[in-house]
Amino acid sequence: MRVIVAFILAAFSSMTPVTLAGDVAPASAAPANDPVAERILRQARGVLAGAGRLELDCEYSQVEHESQTEDLYRVIFYLENPTGYLHEIRPIDVRGRTSRAREKSGRPYRLASRPGEATLYAKGVVTSLNHQFRTYEISKEETEGELKQLSRPANFSTLFIPWGMHWFFDWDQLRAEYSIQLGPSTPTTVGIVLSLRPQRAGFDLDKLQPERHEIVLDRRTLLPKSWRVTRGGSDNLITYHRFDLNPAARPLKVPAGYTKGDTLPLFATGGMVMVVREPTPAEAKAAAKEEAEFTAEILLAKSAFCALCFFHLF
Repeated sequence: MRVIVAFILAAFSSMTPVTLAGDVAPASAAPANDPVAERILRQARGVLAGAGRLELDCEYSQVEHESQTEDLYRVIFYLENPTGYLHEIRPIDVRGRTSRAREKSGRPYRLASRPGEATLYAKGVVTSLNHQFRTYEISKEETEGELKQLSRPANFSTLFIPWGMHWFFDWDQLRAEYSIQLGPSTPTTVGIVLSLRPQRAGFDLDKLQPERHEIVLDRRTLLPKSWRVTRGGSDNLITYHRFDLNPAARPLKVPAGYTKGDTLPLFATGGMVMVVREPTPAEAKAAAKEEAEFTAEILLAKSAFCALCFFHLF
C-alpha cells in the first residue's frame, strides 16, 4: 500500500476532541508576510533547486483522528530530477513508544506501523517492488490513468519536500496564497510557518479546514529538519534524519533476480494505492468453506426465530 496524496491534501474530519503537543490556534486573519521569513525560505528553496539528485531518510507520522491511530513508518526517498525516483517504506517497531496525539481525556492514541514496500519510477513507468519475495509488478493505473500526473517525479516529491522549498511551486503564487512568518527558532534552527490565507477567492472550504505548514530548517545548511502539516482534522509530521543533496547515484531499474509477480494492477481507494493478490486454490477453498458455514449459521438462527414466533401465536 502506498500513500499518494494523504500528506498534501488529507481532509479527514475529527470525530473525537483531541490535543496535540505544539498545537497553535490559527489566526483569524493572516498578517502580511514577514520579509525575513520570506528571505530565508527563498534561500532554502534555492539550495534545493540546484540539486540534480537528492536522497532523504525520514520518519513519517500520520495521525488519523477517526480511528484514533497514529501511523509511524520510515521513508527512504531517492530522486533524480526529473527522470525518476525510488520510494521505500519500512516499518518501525512502535513498542515502548507513545503517540504524540491524545484524546481529550489525555489517553494517547494507538500506535501502528505500515508494512514494507518500494516503488520505482523510471522512463515514465511506475513499478512496485516486493523485496521479500523478489518480485515486481507494473502499476498500470498509475502509468496510464488519472494518477499518472501525481506519480511523476516533480509531483510525487512534494510529499517529502516542504512546500515553499520545492521548486515545483510558483514562488509568487505561494507568497500570495500563504502567510509566511518566522516560527519558533533555536541557535541551530530557524522555524518558518506557512498559513493558507482564508480569503482566497473560490476556496470557501479553506475557511473550514485551515491549513498550516510548520517547517524547521538547519540554520547553517538551510536543509529541513522537520515538516508538520495540519489541515482540518489531519496532522502529519516528517522528521528528517538525513537530507543528502549529493548522494551516490542509484540504478533506477528493477534489481537483478526479480521476477514478475502475481499481483493484480494497483487501484486507488481512499487516497491510497493498494496491491491485491489473487488467492491460492487452498485459500479460495477455505474462504468458500467459511462462507458456507456462516450462511448455515444464519439460516439456523432464522429458523429458530421463526419457530419461536410460531409458538407465541398459541
